[in-house]
Amino acid sequence: MKLGTLFSSIAAQNLNWEAAQSTLPKGLKSCTRHRERRYAAGKWRNSIVGGTVASEKAWPWIAPISEDGEFRCTGTIIDDEWILTAGHCCATGNPLQFTINIGRRSLLYTNEPWSFTVSPKAFYLPDDFGVGLGIHNDVCLLHVPSLDEAKPTACRDCFEHACIAETAPQAGRHCWVAGWGNLAKDKLSLKPRDVALNIMPEKYCKANSRLSETFGEFPVGDQSQFCAGIPDRNGNKLVDGHELACQGDGGSPLVCIDGDSAVVHGLRSWGVDCSDEGQPSVFASVNTQISWIDSVIASAEEAEAAQENDKQKSFEVMPTPAWGFEEGSERIPSKLSEGCSNDVETGFGFARSRFLGIAAKRNTYPWMVRLNLCPTVGDCYRCAGTIIADNFILSSASCFQGEFNKISIRVGDHNQKKFEKGEFYVQSHSWTTHPDAINGVNLALIKTDSLKESAPAACDRMNCYKTACLPDKDAHAGQMCHVPGWNNNYDDSSSVLRESAVNVYPSEHCSLTSTYGEEDFNAEQEFCAGNPNWQSGDDSSGRCPGDAGSGLICDNGYGRPVVSGVMSWGEQCDSAGNPSVFSKVAAHTAWIRNTMKTL
Repeated sequence: MKLGTLFSSIAAQNLNWEAAQSTLPKGLKSCTRHRERRYAAGKWRNSIVGGTVASEKAWPWIAPISEDGEFRCTGTIIDDEWILTAGHCCATGNPLQFTINIGRRSLLYTNEPWSFTVSPKAFYLPDDFGVGLGIHNDVCLLHVPSLDEAKPTACRDCFEHACIAETAPQAGRHCWVAGWGNLAKDKLSLKPRDVALNIMPEKYCKANSRLSETFGEFPVGDQSQFCAGIPDRNGNKLVDGHELACQGDGGSPLVCIDGDSAVVHGLRSWGVDCSDEGQPSVFASVNTQISWIDSVIASAEEAEAAQENDKQKSFEVMPTPAWGFEEGSERIPSKLSEGCSNDVETGFGFARSRFLGIAAKRNTYPWMVRLNLCPTVGDCYRCAGTIIADNFILSSASCFQGEFNKISIRVGDHNQKKFEKGEFYVQSHSWTTHPDAINGVNLALIKTDSLKESAPAACDRMNCYKTACLPDKDAHAGQMCHVPGWNNNYDDSSSVLRESAVNVYPSEHCSLTSTYGEEDFNAEQEFCAGNPNWQSGDDSSGRCPGDAGSGLICDNGYGRPVVSGVMSWGEQCDSAGNPSVFSKVAAHTAWIRNTMKTL
């Protein structure tokens, strides 16, 4: 159906396109607290195009979110300790490294006396967040320190709490969206800008060919997303050449007026290239997330109350070991296989260990890759690596000594003796090892061709690769994690990828192990992990896992996989059950991120 025909039919149905001023009015009421609502009612891009500088204090609940000093998304303050933003903003970055600027008006000036910054202490994504047709449930909650306690004296009314919609907006409603996105393509706005637009009928979103090219046919019936744009008042097309055609940076709130309150109905989620004029944007529905938001906040408050209660009772507790071994399944939990994000828009010391474990299910470790390295002198050999970005692999420095004629990376590999549907190769033309590799920081970063551009269509359908998250802290003693591998460093390598559940040991155990010794084990840069229940002669799974470069995958506490360690070295599993040694990753995330910008 042509767009003109579509909108003619809409006009025939007497759809009421609300009209109002182009910027959000000042003086609308805010919500004092999330639960005190006074109403009853990608391809993603940072991209407010055009728009008008927002009225002073018209949007007191929005806050720019940055990572590593660069603007990333827009957040919405919904409570004293809670910021709401788009799920893809959290899934494609490290939310615990975000800086949220409260009361900030200008991205250029940092000396506004009323503004201040906070960083998340936790983040939450819906269990069924993901990319398919569009981005399903594209929301993220950031738990921050109390804003009221953190604000400076000059911040008298520099921020407020937004109200959240409990019902879906009707087609034709006139609303606004604001953020710090682009004035034009690739030109960032220094001040928040807002634009007026109308909620579009679902069938228009479906019929829009440019949206369909982005993520496939718009998912009619998926109540977690809707689209909005600017029709002309005849109702037969979108406004051509309108400067406001592409609305909002990631996470920017779409606000409609309910009574005398500004109510958030959506968060900017995805859309087409913002240089394409006359195209609608897609927003994550907020009303469908009310129950999830309430449950997350309630659970977090209960957990904090319990922790505070434990602190008050701590003097009564009998002395116990500071750590204990967690128990769990030999297989990695299925929720971790979802990865950190679905837009991936990132003669030497092999580990002397046999990999036993159990056969992993295909696509259980979608961030795991096999490296084929061919040095200028000597035979080719294999290592493992972990996808951490669209064109970056994290592996072991032990694998990269000397010069290489060729380095190829097999993505989506499961059975290394059979090339299966969805798998593909990419090449590496540059790599580097950590400058302190000789002292135990056994890490290497490999730059590859873009996985997104190299992946076959079958890979897209099968989700054959995803990224693992970088950690913000070390895995704790006793924590259960998982490590995959093919055991390619030994004659008895496995044809299919195998996995093993291991526990992180306290550092004193590793340094006191007779096989290692304090002179070999570097507790500052390394940790060890293994199976505490291993017995000599036992062929059960979970003893000494890994290929050189294999990533040790742990749950970050919010259902996301983090690569807490990289397989470094260790003893054979028939040698008294000694655990394997891994290089710590958390302490070197700054080096990883900086190197990714320059390599």
